[in-house]
Amino acid sequence: MEEKSVACIEEFGKLVAAKNYASLVREWQVHTFYAVFVNNGSEAELPALVEVHDHLAFLAGTDPEAVEAELAEYRLSAGDGNISIKPVALKELARNAAVLGAWVVWAGSDGGVVVDSILHILGLAGIAKNESGTERLYRAKLLELPANDEMGTGPVMAQRWTITTIVDDQEVGDAESWLVYDDDDGVILLNPDGSLRNGPKPRSTITSAEQALFDEWRQPLYPFPAPEQTEASDTKTDKPGHPAQAAVATPDVSIKAGRSFVRMTALTSVLIIAVLGVVVSLQ
Repeated sequence: MEEKSVACIEEFGKLVAAKNYASLVREWQVHTFYAVFVNNGSEAELPALVEVHDHLAFLAGTDPEAVEAELAEYRLSAGDGNISIKPVALKELARNAAVLGAWVVWAGSDGGVVVDSILHILGLAGIAKNESGTERLYRAKLLELPANDEMGTGPVMAQRWTITTIVDDQEVGDAESWLVYDDDDGVILLNPDGSLRNGPKPRSTITSAEQALFDEWRQPLYPFPAPEQTEASDTKTDKPGHPAQAAVATPDVSIKAGRSFVRMTALTSVLIIAVLGVVVSLQ
């Protein structure tokens, strides 16, 4: 692995170890990763999914050459007309992985895998200013509120936000919790006592910066086949309970890795992977 790639992984690991989530959002969401895409016979290409310890994962990295080298380990080849390596913003790949319940295998990292909690920060968190100009970190959970037959309304797209204030790129104070919903159709949601105070917030009432976050997170996901659900859930982020059914682009990429995972070690001592349980190494 090139020295530049090593430095890149170390920088990422330092922020993870420090739990500096604001800097992860600022510096890494816009970072370009190179992901393996596969043509599944439809008009659009989809990121390839491989199995890692019975868990679905996207194969990507900061170095396209390292990604191509990693393909051979999974018995895939960029020379195959159905396989390509394409740049994608990390936050977009992470958003899809977080909602799907998948991981990201970091090609060229000697076995590094970015898992659930950090993928939610990279894909479903953002920084914006509130009405008083204070910078805050917003984390989102995607929801679909059920239809209300009595009110004659259909399902309502909503998001549960956890919000913290940022000072010098550190989160301070107590977190707030908001339920923000799409009121494009004029739906009004009330508290159980019938009041609106401190209740669900219509998208139209939040700041333009907050609206931009809401709109970003509700963008369509990669069009993988819908998973078969065996039990009801009101949140998309709670639904990846059946990841093996969820989204294999083609049978060609739904294969177990041919490598021996015994040889795979930690990214680097800086990541302190075993302690964090955030960026892990396959053993």
